[in-house]
Amino acid sequence: YWSNLRLGTHGQNGCNRGAWPGRGLPKGVTRSGARYMARIQSNGVQHYLGTFDTPEEAHAVYCEAAQRLHGEFWRAA
Repeated sequence: YWSNLRLGTHGQNGCNRGAWPGRGLPKGVTRSGARYMARIQSNGVQHYLGTFDTPEEAHAVYCEAAQRLHGEFWRAA
């Protein structure tokens, strides 16, 4: 029963949160005018990852940063 759980801080478990429902954009992506901006937060610091033409491009950059910053606690969606 408890064997499938891992230890993690509140912040690490927060990395597993999905995208906000109803926004229509992938996790880590917001609109910036006609383009899409990727951002991620780690240890209380907001990291700007760039502005892209499509939400898919922005999300791909977000996923790379999430893997690097959050390790095993990252989640794509």
